Amino acid sequence: MKISIALIFLVLFLATSIQGLDGPLKQTLKKHNKYRTKHGVEKLTWDEEVAEFAQTWCDNLAANDKFEHSKGSGYGENLYKMWGSGDDPAAGAGKKAAIKWYKEIKEYDWEKPGFTMATGHFTQVVWKSSTKLGCGISTKESSAWVCCNYSPPGNYQNQFEENVPKKVKKDKKKKADSLEEGDLEEGEEEGDE
Repeated sequence: MKISIALIFLVLFLATSIQGLDGPLKQTLKKHNKYRTKHGVEKLTWDEEVAEFAQTWCDNLAANDKFEHSKGSGYGENLYKMWGSGDDPAAGAGKKAAIKWYKEIKEYDWEKPGFTMATGHFTQVVWKSSTKLGCGISTKESSAWVCCNYSPPGNYQNQFEENVPKKVKKDKKKKADSLEEGDLEEGEEEGDE
């Protein structure tokens, strides 16, 4: 009886922690997990400690108008910056970041799995051994920064073959590396690191 009550509280806690995410962060997690599912990789879980680090780093980048990786955090990290117009530069920023990172799949060499600067964001998004995600979004004027951190980190040499699987067969009906239409807005300027 005690075990089932504890299990109920655990399920409620996990459901509440995901429901507690605000729109842009929830979209970011959902988009990551959609892409991971395409590769038969388990979904990431949201981690508040990782998210706190990501948000602090993102706030630092925005405050200092910089775009560079953090050092020595022990997390994997993907960064994205976009410029635009409108009332809310952060609207959809996390989702757009995940889409941009995943688009690197087109450059990934499945015959020679490994790290390249052109595919490092994609490989971190789908890295099988990463289980936790935390992201932050910061704005300054018309710019938005997205910082996502992963635990444990990915992109380790000699581990790509087992951690970056090809898409699972059920997606075969779609073009091999196709992406959803409308995922990126036309004319939008963006950057990533």
